[in-house]
Amino acid sequence: MARKSLEIAKTLERDILAGKFAPGELMDEMALARRFEASRTPVREALLNLSATGLVELQRGRGAVVVGVSLERIFDTYEVLAELMGFAACLSAKRLTPLQRANLEALHEDIGRVAGNDSREDYQRLDARFHDALVHGCGNSVLIHQITECERTISAVRRASIESYESLDGMYNEHQGIVDAIRRGDAEAARNAMREHLQLRSGGATRLMASWRAQDKTSTPSG
Repeated sequence: MARKSLEIAKTLERDILAGKFAPGELMDEMALARRFEASRTPVREALLNLSATGLVELQRGRGAVVVGVSLERIFDTYEVLAELMGFAACLSAKRLTPLQRANLEALHEDIGRVAGNDSREDYQRLDARFHDALVHGCGNSVLIHQITECERTISAVRRASIESYESLDGMYNEHQGIVDAIRRGDAEAARNAMREHLQLRSGGATRLMASWRAQDKTSTPSG
């Protein structure tokens, strides 16, 4: 996606998560183009990107309609996802082939180099590949489907929470416990390390959204 459309998508993503757009609200392309001093093409690309995260729905004949997501929905999804991902890590510790395990460890090393450079976009890309490799290594298609649905719900706030961290080193260190457990073939340790990792992400994501919404309220003039 072009840089302008990416900037628009990130701003609108934060606005939706902060509650500045109400669920069911139609996003006016012309108004957004004026706001961002852009043509309608990058605006449309940004809205298409937001539809992929589930924050908006593209409706025929209407355009982009805000779906949004509540703090409660985010928390509930992370709570379920922590259990599902824990189970996936448990199974992967038992089922990963030597080649799959080597690929996971290589990704972990790549993430470490990116974390050291504090490259947020590269970290997000490699982090997604790491989680994907671990999930698909579980060998359970039903579990993979359920995880995919949960990840779609939190995808926007997940990216935002990564960007909010002062340092990426802490997040990278959480991965280390998962990788070490899988390397040893310790299924329960892998489950517990992954659950803790997701629970920490849940807390960060919900605090971030709550902070944004509090800022929005205080910045809105009273009647």
